[in-house]
Amino acid sequence: MRYAVLFICALTVFATAAATPSPVWAAGVQEKAYWNSIRNSRNPEDFETYLYRYPYGDWTEQAERRANNLRARDDRRRREDALGLSRGQRREVEARLSRAGFFPGSINGEFNRDTRTAIRDFRVAYGLPRHRFLDAQMIRVLVRNSGNEYAGGASGFSRNNGGSARDGDIAAGVVVGALLLGGIILLAD
Repeated sequence: MRYAVLFICALTVFATAAATPSPVWAAGVQEKAYWNSIRNSRNPEDFETYLYRYPYGDWTEQAERRANNLRARDDRRRREDALGLSRGQRREVEARLSRAGFFPGSINGEFNRDTRTAIRDFRVAYGLPRHRFLDAQMIRVLVRNSGNEYAGGASGFSRNNGGSARDGDIAAGVVVGALLLGGIILLAD
């Protein structure tokens, strides 16, 4: 009977030890669960937290790449915001993209998904870095390559030579082929 009790105790201890996951296995499960919770995130801090928690994790390279890409996107967005484009200037950008053959959707001064795609496609076509945001370099190329005519009608650009610029619109007689950005005129080369 004594051996039976010892056998049952030993069997219980063995079964409990076998059923308890090892710390390494448990850490792998936690890492995978955390990665699955952030892998589609648009917040670079999520990936930086992953890298802090799991510096040698299974998805370290992807987390580093994603964090860097998201930081670069945020930096591009800040640079575009720093241009200080009015709604009228945004409409002009959309009209110029359309004239250049890149469909920005509605020409309304709101940079939606269609506009962002048109910006990216324009940048790729003209050998600029591939992303979906405006910068001074792209504006110079856009002004130079979208023609000197201003769209009339719905976009609100003036075609007369004596017109005044209102809400950021530029009259054709002021500077042909230029885009006024917060008091700075970028001329096409």
